[in-house]
Amino acid sequence: MITSNAPNGALNTIHDLIFKDGVIECSPIFMKTTMINAYSGCNALQRAIDIFNGIDRSELNMVCIGSMMKSYLIHRRYDDALAVYDGISGVDGAGNSETEPNDYCDSMALRACIGSGAAQRGQTIVDRVHRKLAAKGKCELEMNDHVKFSMISFHGHFGAVPEAERLFQSMRNTHCDAAALNCMMSVYLKHDRHGDALALFRRSLDVNELSKVLAIRACINGEDYESGRRLRREWTLRSHEAKLHSV
Repeated sequence: MITSNAPNGALNTIHDLIFKDGVIECSPIFMKTTMINAYSGCNALQRAIDIFNGIDRSELNMVCIGSMMKSYLIHRRYDDALAVYDGISGVDGAGNSETEPNDYCDSMALRACIGSGAAQRGQTIVDRVHRKLAAKGKCELEMNDHVKFSMISFHGHFGAVPEAERLFQSMRNTHCDAAALNCMMSVYLKHDRHGDALALFRRSLDVNELSKVLAIRACINGEDYESGRRLRREWTLRSHEAKLHSV
């Protein structure tokens, strides 16, 4: 397993095995993408950048581009992530031109706009996503879930809470999972709508640990301590019941 202490140890060894004699160009694109992810996760972003910049444009694909965008986001270099996104046209690994960013890259770009405070830039990406759907004869219900999650966060971050709510409510029940719940709860919390965040949590069937953290935060920020104590009792009881069933 590669850990955060790996760049000067195990990760360097793996790097040397993959890129023999320092010849990065001869390694398959998936290997380069893997190393970009590894270096970024080990806080060695510059090495990830060096690998990405050494890849010929004709070899780049959306998976590699998405990995580099995510690496920049992890390290809060939002403008750099958007620069990578802007350079996508003409890159698809086959030399074809006018290539559209894929759903993952659209999602990462929206999150970069949130981080950099680029509301207008983000709106152009939202418009592009809708144009892509229309060109494929699809409706908003068929939008990629992760793009929709990022769009909910984007609209909520820049104050368009009704639009965030509309997108959230447009999701099919089978798609409205804990990740979607957490996005909408975070929007409510950002705008001090603590009661709405808590009510949404209580109506949801699919929750995770982050959902519970957000629910407790809603109780604290909204000074609804009784609801917080009630939630804690419910979770403690469920935990005891789960342990009994596992015996």
